[in-house]
Amino acid sequence: MTLVSLFHSIFWYIFFCFIGKYFKPLKVLQGHSASVNSITFSPDGTKLVSSSDDSTVRIWDVASGTNIQVLKGHSNSVNCARFSPDGKIIVSCSSDETIRLWDVDSGDVKEVIHYPFSIQKVQFCPDGQKIISRSISGIVQTWDLVSNQKITLNINESSDFRLSPNGQLILSNNSSKITILNPKSGDKLHELRVYTSTLSAQFSADGKTMLCYYRDKIIRLYDLVLEREVKTLKGHSADITDVKLLQDYRTIVSCSDDKTIRLWDLKYAIEVQRLIGHSEGITEIDASASGTTLASSSRDNTIRLWG
Repeated sequence: MTLVSLFHSIFWYIFFCFIGKYFKPLKVLQGHSASVNSITFSPDGTKLVSSSDDSTVRIWDVASGTNIQVLKGHSNSVNCARFSPDGKIIVSCSSDETIRLWDVDSGDVKEVIHYPFSIQKVQFCPDGQKIISRSISGIVQTWDLVSNQKITLNINESSDFRLSPNGQLILSNNSSKITILNPKSGDKLHELRVYTSTLSAQFSADGKTMLCYYRDKIIRLYDLVLEREVKTLKGHSADITDVKLLQDYRTIVSCSDDKTIRLWDLKYAIEVQRLIGHSEGITEIDASASGTTLASSSRDNTIRLWG
């Protein structure tokens, strides 16, 4: 070991001992026969739900890494799957132009919602009574599961959406602008001009900061109060596919088509760790509520746990 590499190792050991957590590979979850498109922890952190191009949704036990259930019913790629806030229901969307609601315990389909187009993303609102979806054409809609009322939001060709932590705002991006709306009415509340074409954006846990990632492979942080860019994170060598801010409000985790997961220190805007293991591009990353375990999904048909 050279003096430089020894110094580097000692520096990061001290950094993680006193400031952050050091992640190591835990498990590789295998079962999907095609690209895994999404991965999400259950609210209590004991389960994972994944969706895949193999037309299935799978539920996994985090502690053992075993596949608990395989949910079959979609006839095409399942693009996204998410737990309800109470962890009892899973919502999934597919290129077969349907959204399905599943009972977690039994694995039975509770409801099928038909659309005239492929659905790329879906998630529950925090109240658990509404879902929000985005179609392949960029149409964003909310669906009240109690009243069956549907609202089409005033967004043209959205590339993505996110809910703020309190569920009151939707952040949607298209080209070089980001729009914040009222999800109940669809009314536009605010519009923010950003640097360049945005792939997606993520609210921080306190709702005051926005993490945006771009086709230039850079993560940019915007202060929503000051309405300006405050930091940039550079390092990925291919398109960034997902970004999360951990519960410590200090660590950002990102994943990319460059096959890496990177952890960044928000205060100093530097990369502090790089996780390597997937053999193809990584599609999504999620963190347990405690922030102690990460799960990543990939086009290599696997899910990996890090902790």
